[in-house]
Amino acid sequence: MVSFNHEVIPTRSRHSSRITKIEGGDLLFIKQHLEIPAPRLYFMYRDDDAKVYIVMDAVAGDTLENLWPILSFEAKSRIMKNLGSIIKELHSLLPPKLYGSITEGNIPSECGPFQNEHEFNMALARKSRSNWAYSRRHGYISDFFENNLSRALRDHPPTFTHADLQPKNIIVRQLPLNEQDLEKGHELTLVDWESVAWHPNYWEYANAVLAYFWEDDWLNMLETTITPYPAEAVMIKMVWQDLIC
Repeated sequence: MVSFNHEVIPTRSRHSSRITKIEGGDLLFIKQHLEIPAPRLYFMYRDDDAKVYIVMDAVAGDTLENLWPILSFEAKSRIMKNLGSIIKELHSLLPPKLYGSITEGNIPSECGPFQNEHEFNMALARKSRSNWAYSRRHGYISDFFENNLSRALRDHPPTFTHADLQPKNIIVRQLPLNEQDLEKGHELTLVDWESVAWHPNYWEYANAVLAYFWEDDWLNMLETTITPYPAEAVMIKMVWQDLIC
C-alpha cells in the first residue's frame, strides 16, 4: 500500500537488475502516448545494492489464464472483443522508421535499432551463429537463417507490440450488471510490458503462438481478434527453438 494525498492505493513492486528498469520505462512511455489499460507506475528507485524497484498499481481482478476454463463461449467472445480494441489502439501508434525497443527490451540496444526488416532478420541470424560459435560448432541452421529469413519475412512494417500476449498477462475484472443488455461486462488490463517494442507486424501473433501450449481454444479465439500470420509464426518458432536449445 502507498498513500498519496491521504489516499491509500493498492500497489505492487517488482525488482531486478534489468527487466524492472525496462518495464518502468515502457509504462512511462505508454502513459504518455496511449490511453490503454496498463498498470500505473508511481515511482522507480535503486537501492544500495543496485537493485531497481518499480512501484505500480496492484491491478484488481484475476488472470484470464485462471478464468478461461470456466468462461462460456459468449463471455470469451466479449472479452476478446474488448482485447481487440486494446490491441488495435496499441498497434495504431505511429511508428518511427526503425525496428527497436523503447528502452532495451526484447531488442537489446546493442543489437539495434534496425533500419529495416532485413537488418532485424540478420540480427536473429547473428545471434544464432554466436550461440553455435560459443559451442565451437558451425551453425548450419545459422546459414539457413542468413539465406532465407529475409525471403520468408519481408514487407512487415514496424508496429508497436506488447509481444507477450498470453492469458496470464491479461487481468480481468468483472463489472456490475449492465442494465441495458442484462449482461456482466469485463474490464481488461494488460500487464508485463518489458517486451514492448517496434516489431514487425507479425510479432504479436508469432509470440502468442510461441507461448501457446495447444491445450484449449485460446489461439482460436485470439485469431478472431488480431491478424494471424501462421507462416511467419512457424519461421519464428524455428528461430526461437534454435536460440533457446
